Amino acid sequence: MSLCLRWFRLSFPGLAAACLIALMPLAARADALASSCDLWLPSAPARGPAWLMKGIGRAHFALTTRSGEAQKYFDQGLALLMEGWPCEADRAFARTAELDPQCAMAQWGIAM
Repeated sequence: MSLCLRWFRLSFPGLAAACLIALMPLAARADALASSCDLWLPSAPARGPAWLMKGIGRAHFALTTRSGEAQKYFDQGLALLMEGWPCEADRAFARTAELDPQCAMAQWGIAM
């Protein structure tokens, strides 16, 4: 089998899928994209209270805060963010901001 034929057989399914997606109406593509992104963007009402968890891994970034509890929540949020739990990390960063409103890194965590 020639190299050109082998390449065509391997790439044809991907090319066909790309053509079908391109033929979809633009509004349908936007709706599909928006619904998949909603899972990663926690809204304010969905943000419940945070609590200190155990067994989630360790992460530490020294903050300039006088609140030891705010440091613990920030470290937890950082660990959760690195482990792929953005909604739970958002709760921990929001709790850090509640405990120390002057902590800029809490706002960074929420933005992440």
